[in-house]
Amino acid sequence: MKEIPVFDTIEKESDWWDEQDLTAFFEEDEISLELSDAVSRVVPINLSPEAAIQIRRLAQQRGIGSYRLMQSWIIERLEQETAS
Repeated sequence: MKEIPVFDTIEKESDWWDEQDLTAFFEEDEISLELSDAVSRVVPINLSPEAAIQIRRLAQQRGIGSYRLMQSWIIERLEQETAS
């Protein structure tokens, strides 16, 4: 496996990487990746501008991000639906 040198500047490192064959840095010819069902999925949704503003404000009041707030709402609702 090829060694990665230490660089004085980010520009020198960037130039060096631009000239490299990345396969020289792997010990195997093949890289495998297994994904489980536990991996999160991103689900895009369309919201009106007004709804997006309301969600952002509510999330700020709670000190969390808007995506986290929407995620918690969806999970709560799923739990309610499956409990009935």
